[in-house]
Amino acid sequence: MSRMTRIALLLSILFSTLALRGEDRLFHRPLVEDAYYYFQIARHAAEGRGITADGEHLTNGFHPLFFGVCAGAFAVTPDDTWAIRLIALFLALVQAFSAVLFGRFAARVLGDRQGAAEGIAALAYAGSMFLFWQHQNGLETGLVLLLLLAVGLAFTRTDPARPRSALALGALCGLLVLARVDTGILVVMLAGALLLARGSGTLWRRVLTSGVVGVLSTLVSLPWWLYNVVYFGSFVPTSGRAQQAFAFEALRVESAVHAVATAASPFLYPFGEASWAMATAVLMLPALAVATLASGAGRAWRHGLPDSEPARRARQYVTLLVAFALLLAVWYCASSWAAHFYRRYVSALSIPGALLLTAAVLVLKERSRWVAKGLPLMLIAPGLGLLLLMWFAPDRLIRSGFFNQLELVRAWVPENERVAAFQSGTLGFFRPAVVNLDGKVNPQALAHRGQLATYLDAEHIHWLCDVPSMILFGLGTSPEELGWKRVANTGDFTLYHRL
Repeated sequence: MSRMTRIALLLSILFSTLALRGEDRLFHRPLVEDAYYYFQIARHAAEGRGITADGEHLTNGFHPLFFGVCAGAFAVTPDDTWAIRLIALFLALVQAFSAVLFGRFAARVLGDRQGAAEGIAALAYAGSMFLFWQHQNGLETGLVLLLLLAVGLAFTRTDPARPRSALALGALCGLLVLARVDTGILVVMLAGALLLARGSGTLWRRVLTSGVVGVLSTLVSLPWWLYNVVYFGSFVPTSGRAQQAFAFEALRVESAVHAVATAASPFLYPFGEASWAMATAVLMLPALAVATLASGAGRAWRHGLPDSEPARRARQYVTLLVAFALLLAVWYCASSWAAHFYRRYVSALSIPGALLLTAAVLVLKERSRWVAKGLPLMLIAPGLGLLLLMWFAPDRLIRSGFFNQLELVRAWVPENERVAAFQSGTLGFFRPAVVNLDGKVNPQALAHRGQLATYLDAEHIHWLCDVPSMILFGLGTSPEELGWKRVANTGDFTLYHRL
């Protein structure tokens, strides 16, 4: 293991110190609101109350592999704080392993002259601002990235002419689908690539190899599909269906382009709202990398790229990843109103983006001693800066805005009364008797989409707390017109009550 790889591992392991923060920070950033859906469902499962968000109704509004990790944490300790500490530790370890695997994959793609590519790639991954957020957000995204890298390495070792060589790939693809179901599209693309690999054995052998990937991935993920169909009548989890709304909107397109630009430039992370201007600014870094690789030195360096079969297959996997991520960008832009999640959906693009950055740094390293000397610090600075920010920044920068919602409900709503919210992750984890309205983890609410006023009446719910714009969007009209009265507000959240 090279010195730079060891530095990358050390930085990734330092991220595990986030699990040691006090409760005033542990429950806040980088954890996001939707992470608390996993936590509350996992806690109920560990307590023997079923796979439920509210302790009563079954839900499938999660991805099963990371849910299993969370349930294991809550089964190990009955203390909620320590369970979340264990989950935060797991997230840091996943990032550490991902950095190592990315280094190995980059060495396969780019060649590893003097052991430089693996170390630089691992550093670029560990120090990435974008990848820090994807790994430490309390969701399945980091686990998906780890499995994407493991699948990529397995794909490079798979010979289309030898069906047995696809066993590891097929099993890993099944785990990848369990980590996030939309990756099934990539699995189909990989099976198709093996089938169409001309010059690699007979057609019959390629059919068998492709079939191994398809059959094994289906068998590994089959329990999840059966659970969805038997209990919910659909292959798509409620979390996906709750955000589905087909439309062509300029705001969605802008957000999708911004998400693609951000994932393709994982070294940086643009804070604030998505915009064309920010997307253009973020794309400056990959543009500079492309310019470096297109230079005379870059062309000379590219002549030394490995031409072995595993290297060619690794580069084919990168191409498939790009196509997969762009396909998801188009799909979610057209089908999902949750534009704020687009970055996560296209996070697979960060792997080709980090590879592009690694290749450019390798060229610069060969041309400049100053670049070579300052390389470790330059690459780890963004990730290290975010780690220090999570520890020492003022509370107002770290604190999750959803705790305003929690404090508002605790101050006004009696504990024995139910309160409804469209965004109910944090609220539902820290307070009982919370009814989810957007349908992510509540199939009953999803079944009443477009008729939520009737659902609230039928359930005899008298308290409602969320961002007013979200309530207006969900109910289709202002709550005042339906007889609700504004009680109080804190931050972005407003609490309503009706007799």
